[in-house]
Amino acid sequence: MKAQLGEGQLLKRGLERWRLLNLLAIEVQMLELTEDFRAAQDGLGIAHRNPGEVAPDNIEYLWEKLNDSATKLGRLEKGHQDLLEMDLPRLLVTFQRSRKKKTWPWEPEQWDLSIF
Repeated sequence: MKAQLGEGQLLKRGLERWRLLNLLAIEVQMLELTEDFRAAQDGLGIAHRNPGEVAPDNIEYLWEKLNDSATKLGRLEKGHQDLLEMDLPRLLVTFQRSRKKKTWPWEPEQWDLSIF
């Protein structure tokens, strides 16, 4: 016979599931941003190897893309680390302050973690 879980255990399991779901979502965003970052790096490398052949507007766009991706990656890494290291009381407060994003029924749950 299965032992029944208390409310505290259910809450803890639910919060841990929520944490894992959000860590995974952050990791997916980080992978996408890493691709953008590398693409901008590659473009700037091509521009560097071919001086005068790449329009200045394109170089400026690539620099902006590189800087933007690096900034967002840094924020996501910090949020990922913070979420990973949170103790249960802080995790509960973070959960209470977040809100669920609207998704299609076939998509996984997503949460707005702009509080980081």
